[in-house]
Amino acid sequence: MPLTENDQQKQQASKSGNGKKKTLVALRNAITYFTDARSSAKYRGNLNLHLALENIEQSSRSSGLTPPHILKLVKSITTGKWTEIVSSRLIRSLIPAAHVPHNAVVFAVSSLSAKNISDNMKCLFVRWMVLIYEYVDNKDTLHSLYGILFLFLDSDILCVHICRLLYLMTQRGDVKQYRVRKLLDIQSKVGVQPHIMALLSVYKLYSPNMVTVSSRIGNQSYFKQSDQKWAQIIHLVQEKNKRLNEDEDEAEDANEPSSRALDVHQPRKRRKLDVIPVLETIDRNERVPQSVKSLRKRMVPLEQIENFKQLLQNIDVVVLPNRIASILQSPHLYHVLTLFPDKTIAPRLSYWIHVSLYREIIAYPKSGENPKATALLQVITDFTDHLQESIPVCEWFLNQYLHTWNGLDYRIHILNLITRMPICSFEKMNDLLLEPLRKLYFCSGVYFKCLLLWCFTELLRNLMSVEVPRHRRAVAKQQETNIAESTILLNDTIFGQQTEQISTDNTIVEFINFVDNICVVGLQVEKNNALLMSYVLDFFHVTSGLYSRHGFKFLQLPSSPIVKRALYGNSAVFVSKINELLCRYSDEVNLMKESQAEYVDILKEKIPIMNNYVLCVCNALWQSKAFKNAKFQSTLSAIETYLPSSRRANASFSVLLHPALQMFVKKQQELNQTHSTPRTRELAILNSLKSHDLDGIYTFATTFVGRYARK
Repeated sequence: MPLTENDQQKQQASKSGNGKKKTLVALRNAITYFTDARSSAKYRGNLNLHLALENIEQSSRSSGLTPPHILKLVKSITTGKWTEIVSSRLIRSLIPAAHVPHNAVVFAVSSLSAKNISDNMKCLFVRWMVLIYEYVDNKDTLHSLYGILFLFLDSDILCVHICRLLYLMTQRGDVKQYRVRKLLDIQSKVGVQPHIMALLSVYKLYSPNMVTVSSRIGNQSYFKQSDQKWAQIIHLVQEKNKRLNEDEDEAEDANEPSSRALDVHQPRKRRKLDVIPVLETIDRNERVPQSVKSLRKRMVPLEQIENFKQLLQNIDVVVLPNRIASILQSPHLYHVLTLFPDKTIAPRLSYWIHVSLYREIIAYPKSGENPKATALLQVITDFTDHLQESIPVCEWFLNQYLHTWNGLDYRIHILNLITRMPICSFEKMNDLLLEPLRKLYFCSGVYFKCLLLWCFTELLRNLMSVEVPRHRRAVAKQQETNIAESTILLNDTIFGQQTEQISTDNTIVEFINFVDNICVVGLQVEKNNALLMSYVLDFFHVTSGLYSRHGFKFLQLPSSPIVKRALYGNSAVFVSKINELLCRYSDEVNLMKESQAEYVDILKEKIPIMNNYVLCVCNALWQSKAFKNAKFQSTLSAIETYLPSSRRANASFSVLLHPALQMFVKKQQELNQTHSTPRTRELAILNSLKSHDLDGIYTFATTFVGRYARK
C-alpha cells in the first residue's frame, strides 16, 4: 500500500528528530569527556579526544553551543589541563547558540592572572570576549570587572585586545583622571598607538575636560580587522538560530493563536544600529560611596522625564545620560542643554557630533548616501533649528565637505545646515562657503539653482534676525567691560562660540551683492526661467525690508538686469512682483528719510538708482515710452525682431498692450465694452488685476502715477 503525503512527512520528521537526538548525545558525550577529571589529556594517538573535539567543533559551527555547555567548556579550559592546541580549538568553538552566560566570562577573566595558562591562550580568551561581548546575558557582571581588566594594559601581549574590550565596555562612570594618566604614560613609553588613542577617544567623548590630547577622528582605523572568519561564523550561527526561532513562533501562532503571550522573547540585537545612542542614565556598575547613596535615591533618571513641565520640576535632581548624545532622541530633551548647569554637556555633545559626522560622511568608504548619515543630519538640523544657532563642529564639517560635495548627496540637510551659519567676515564666508556653492550653482540645473537661492534667502533671514543682533550684543558687552580683543565671545550661545571683530553691515552688503551677481548670470543662462525668477524676487523681497524690520542702515536694490527681465517678461506675476518690490523700497527710503541724518549719504547714492527704476516702469506701463531712453536702443532692436510690424515698440509694454497682461486686458474689454477712453480702460484693468491678486501693479499706480495716486 503506497504511503500518503502525510505519512511521508511524518517519516521525514521522525528521521530528522532521530538525527538531532544523535547529534545532541554525541555533543553531550564530547563535553563530558572534557569535564571528566579522569579523561586523558594526551593529544597524540588519543582517538577519544580527537573525536570529542571534532564533535564540539561541528556542533558549534552548525547550531552553536548552549549556555551550560559554554560554561562547562570554559571551566575545563581554565584548569590548564589541556595542551595549547586543544585549548585553542576549544576556545574557537565557544560559539553561542543564543547568548553567553556571564559566569563563563568571569572564569575567562580570572584565567588572565593564572600561571598555568599560556599568554597565547590568555590573548585568545580576550579576543573571544571581544567577539561575543554583544551576546553576554548580563553585561553588568562583566562591567564590574572593568577595573581588573584595566590593570592588564601593562601586558604587551594583551594590551591591544584589552583596549578593544574596554572600548566596548566604557561608560561615563569609568572615566577617571588616574586612568587617563595611565593611558598617557603608556603612550609616552610606546608612542602613539591606535588602540590607546581609541580608548582615549571614548574617554574624551564622555569627559572632554579630562582628555586634552587631540585624537584622530573616526574609529575605522583604530583596530585591525582581525578574526573576521571567526566573527563571521558567530554571526551566521546567530542568524540561523534567529530564523529558526521565528519559524517556530509562526508555527505556534498558526496552531495556538490565543495562547501566545504578548512579550515574546526576541534574540538580542546588535548594538549601535541606530545613529543616536540609547538613553541610559543609571550607571548600575558605578561604585558609589555610602554617603552619596541617600542622595542618589532622590535623583530622577532622564528617561523618566516625559514632558517639559517634569523637566522644569526636576531640573536640580535630573541625572544626565551616560552618552550625552542620547538627548537628541526627543525635542523636549533639547532643553537639557539650556537648563542644566553642567558646562561639560556642550563639549561632550560637540565631540560626539564631530566624530559622527567624520565617520559617517567624510570618511565613509562607499559612494552615495549613507542611511545613518541621513538620519544623523536630520537630527542635527532639528537640533540647530531648536537652538537657533549653529554648532561650531557643523561649521568645521561644512568647510571640509563643501569643497568635495557633488550637490546631490544629503542635499536638503546640507542646505539646511548652511542656513544656520553664523556671521563672519565676507572674505571668510566667501572662501569657506560661497565659492564652493558658486561653482555648483553654475554647473547645475535650474532646480538646484532655485534650491540654492532659497538657502541664501533663509541664510539672510537668519543672519539679520538672529546672528547680527547676537553679535551686536556681544560687542556692546565687550565695550562695557573695556576689553580690547580681536575675537568676541558670544555668551548667549549654548556652545560659547567665538567670532572675530567685523563689520556686520559690510558682510551683509557684500553677501547681497554676491547673490545679486549670480542671479543675473543664472537668469541669463536659464533664459528667464519662471521658477528661477520667482526665487530671485523672493530673495529681494527680504532685502526690501531690512531697515524697517532689522534696522539695517543700507539700501540694497536689485541690479538693473533683474528689474528689466521681470518687467519685460511674459509673466503677469513677475510684472506685479517687481512693481510691488519698488513700492517696498520706496517705503524704506521714506522711513530712512524720517530718521537720523546718518542715512543722508546712503540715500544720495541709492535714490537716483531707485528713481531710475521707477521712471523705467512708469515709461513702460503708463507712458508708452518703454524704449525712449538711449540706453535701451540695443534692447529696442532686439524687441523689433519678433514684435508685429503693426505694433509700435515703445507702446508694446503699456498696461493695455503688455504681452503678460493680455489675458486680463482682453477679458476686461469683453466685459466692459462701454469703456472707450484709455484712462477708463486702464482703471478697469487695474481693478481686474487687483481682483486676481496682482496687487503690485495697482499699488505702484496709486503710489507713483499722478492720475491714479491716492489723495
